Amino acid sequence: MMKQNYFLLLLGFFVIFNVFGQNRLQNMEEKNRFSLGIMYSFDKNVGKSQISTSRYEGYTADNDQTNYSLGLGAEYLWTEHLSLNLAISYANRDFTGTYYCDVCDFITAPSAEGVQLRFVDVPIGLTYYFLPRKMRPFLSGAINNQFTVKNPEQLNAKSYVLGVQLGGGVQYEFTPFWALQAQIDYGNTLTRVFENSTSNLEILSFQLGVFRSF
Repeated sequence: MMKQNYFLLLLGFFVIFNVFGQNRLQNMEEKNRFSLGIMYSFDKNVGKSQISTSRYEGYTADNDQTNYSLGLGAEYLWTEHLSLNLAISYANRDFTGTYYCDVCDFITAPSAEGVQLRFVDVPIGLTYYFLPRKMRPFLSGAINNQFTVKNPEQLNAKSYVLGVQLGGGVQYEFTPFWALQAQIDYGNTLTRVFENSTSNLEILSFQLGVFRSF
């Protein structure tokens, strides 16, 4: 009698786990794996303020200016938690710079001037979602391909810059097809931004996005 009870108990657990597994697989198959969205971010340069173009001269950047990025993003959900991401965005990296020269004798001190620096960013990366629910916190990382579209007159920018992005945030699915996303990213360049300077761009971004799954 005892063995029969154990057998029925094990059979019951087997049926429960089998049904749960089938439902989970079915939910994963039914879930829309591909999504497109639009993103906007407020960006802040948190790097060094001095851009040296030689041993004695360069520009002192005023990093108090807030920049922005605007673009489109695509996501493919590999698993319930992991996705592949691709985006393209227009990134404004303008700043106010003041020329300096340690060996020059100026009659009047150089005045601050606007420096226009803009890129088309194409980051490719991965996102890990912690919870398969409507409210989903996540971490993300990406390699950022930056193509210069506005070269400043004062500094000779490289046509291509390689960077990295790390961040995290939360996604809220307010319908089965629509989701809101908010995240904070830290970005840094891995290759030179300017021809005659080793200065890099360190950007802290607060990004908002709306995504539609298909």
